[in-house]
Amino acid sequence: MFTFIRYILVILSPVFLYLSLKFIDFGLLYIPFFSFIIFTISLFKKKRKFITFFIFFLYWLLTLFWILNLNVDLTGLQRVLLFFGWIFLSAFYAFLFSLPFFLCSIENFEIFVIPVIYSVIEILMSLTRDFSFIWMFPSVSLVKYPILIQTADIGGSYILTFFVILFSVLLYKIFEDRKNIRKYFLIFLIVFLLIFYYGVYSLRKDFSNGNKKFKVTLIQPNLEGYMKESYRDFVDYRINMIKELLDISLKDDGDILIFPETSSPIFFSYESPTRRYLKNFAAANNRSIFIGAIREEEGKDIYYNSIFLFKPDGSIEHYDKIRLVPFVEHLPYSDILDFIKKIDYGQGDYTPGKVQKVFTYKDVNFSGYICFESIFPKFVTNFSKNGANFLINVSEDIWFIKGDGLKQHFYSGMLRSVENRKYLVRVSNPGISAVIDWYGNIIWKSDKGKKEVKTENVGLNDRLTFFVYSDNIAGKILIYIFILFIYVKIGWRKNDGKS
Repeated sequence: MFTFIRYILVILSPVFLYLSLKFIDFGLLYIPFFSFIIFTISLFKKKRKFITFFIFFLYWLLTLFWILNLNVDLTGLQRVLLFFGWIFLSAFYAFLFSLPFFLCSIENFEIFVIPVIYSVIEILMSLTRDFSFIWMFPSVSLVKYPILIQTADIGGSYILTFFVILFSVLLYKIFEDRKNIRKYFLIFLIVFLLIFYYGVYSLRKDFSNGNKKFKVTLIQPNLEGYMKESYRDFVDYRINMIKELLDISLKDDGDILIFPETSSPIFFSYESPTRRYLKNFAAANNRSIFIGAIREEEGKDIYYNSIFLFKPDGSIEHYDKIRLVPFVEHLPYSDILDFIKKIDYGQGDYTPGKVQKVFTYKDVNFSGYICFESIFPKFVTNFSKNGANFLINVSEDIWFIKGDGLKQHFYSGMLRSVENRKYLVRVSNPGISAVIDWYGNIIWKSDKGKKEVKTENVGLNDRLTFFVYSDNIAGKILIYIFILFIYVKIGWRKNDGKS
C-alpha cells in the first residue's frame, strides 16, 4: 500500500507544481508544492535519481505542452519534429531541474545548496549563446506579489529563484526535522521579513526623473499569423490594418505609436509606398512610429528581425534582434559549421544583430527588444547601461494563442521592469500587451485575441540599479559558492577513497 501511495505522489507532485504557475494568481503555492516534491523524492532511497528525473520530466511535459498546439500551418514532417522537440526540451529541462538533487543529498546540510544551484543554472542558461531558454524558472511564481519581488533590483530574477527554493527547502525541513523545527522556522521568518520589509521600502521609493512623463500608444492589431489566400491578400490585409489603427491612434496624444514584432509584411530597407506612408504620417502628425518588420541588408542575402523607428523629421532608425530563437529563427552554430547551413525543415534563417541600441525622441532615451529577448535578465540590463529611460518589448505571439505559451511568455518577462527600475511597455500580437511600472505592478493589460489601442503615461528613470551597475555581483557570489561546494565535495570523496 505504501509503495502505491509513493507512486501516486510521484504523479501528483509535478501536476500541483504545474498548476501553481498555470494559475499564476496563486503562484505563491509554488513554494509548498516544491516542498512536496522534495518530500516525495525523500520517500525513495533506491531509484532516487530516476524518480527525480521522472517528476520533473512530467512537470515540463505539462508546462511545455503548448508547443504541440502552435497556431501554424505545419507539414507532417514538421509536426513530427515538433513532437520530438517537445520531448527533447522537456527532458533537457527535467535534467537541469534534477541536477541539484543529483549533486546534493537531502538528508544533510547539502540540501541548503540546492537553492544556490538552481540560481546558478538560471544564470548560466542566460549566458549561453545558442541554447538559451530561461522559461518559467521558480522566480516567475512571485510576479503577482510586488512586495516580494523588489529584491530583483539587487540580484535579478536569479536571487528570487534562490529565495523561492530556499523557502521550499526550509518548509520541508520544518516538517521533516521536528527536533530543529524552531531553528528552521526562525530562519524562514527572518528571511521572509527581510524580503518583506525591503519590499515595503522599495514600494515607497520614487524612481522617477522629476515629474517628466512620456506618452506611449500601444497598438495591438490582432493580426492573423498566416492566411490561406494569396500572399498579395495577406500583404494588403496587414497594411490596411496598420493604416486603420494609426488613424484610430490619433484620438489620443501619444508621443510614440508602438506596433508589435513583424507587424509590417513589407521590408523597410528600400523605398516603398508603405515606407513613404509611415514617414509622411509621422511628419504630418508629429508622432514617432515604432514598428516591427524584416530588414534585408542591401545587396546581400542577409535578413534581420528588426524594429524600425519612423521619426517626424523623416529619419528612420532600427534595432536588429540579437538573441534569436534557436531552431526557429536560426540553426545554432550555422555561422561556424557549414554543414548545418544545409539543414532545412522550414525554419527561419535570420542573422543576429550586433548592437543593443538606444533610441532618442523628444530628449527621452528608450530601447526596444524583440520577443524571446525578454526572458534574459542580463541581456536587458545592457539597454539600461546604454542609457535607456524606459523599455519596450515587442512580440509576435499569435503562434502561442492556443495554449499556455502566451501567458508564460508574458510573465517570464515581467521582472525586467524591477531589475532595471524601468517602466516596461509590452506590445504583442494578439496580446498580452501591457504597461508595467518599475515596481512590477501592471498598470494596464490587454485581453488576448482583441484589437486594442491604448495610450498610457510612462515614468522615466536614468539611474542604474545595483543589479545593473554591479554586473550581477550577487549572482557571481552564488556561482563562487557553488564552485566551492563542488571543490569540497570532490575533496571529501577523495578522502573517503583513501580511508
